[in-house]
Amino acid sequence: MNSASTQYQYQRVHATLVEYEGQGLMMMGPSGSGKSDLALRLIERGGRLVADDQVLIRYQGKELRGCAPETLRGLLEVRGVGIVKLSYHESFPVHFVIDLEKKLSYERLPESHTVILLGEKIPKFHLWAFEASVIEKIGILLYREKKI
Repeated sequence: MNSASTQYQYQRVHATLVEYEGQGLMMMGPSGSGKSDLALRLIERGGRLVADDQVLIRYQGKELRGCAPETLRGLLEVRGVGIVKLSYHESFPVHFVIDLEKKLSYERLPESHTVILLGEKIPKFHLWAFEASVIEKIGILLYREKKI
């Protein structure tokens, strides 16, 4: 759904958006589910911050893109350390949503899921941010989805 009417609308989402392996990964979940922690680990492995805590989603051209509100650009909250300033993308397309569980409780053999943002279906995966292999699982999901 990319009509002229959606071109100027936006949606504010409580989430963290990171570019990783050329893909926009938006982590969603309740407070304490590890959104910023996972973002930090993705950034450590070559990713780049787009937005932490709040993501503004809107159509730009023919793609759904996310960015940080101006006052939060380049800022990442690192629990136990504080707010850190990082290099960041002004905006980046949203390719996938990682729905973070508060505890290790997701399905062993999950069905495909999607989330709708501004009328657009985005693939959604359920993971636990604090699992030792979460970065590797993200890599497998990206490969499986043929996005990298």
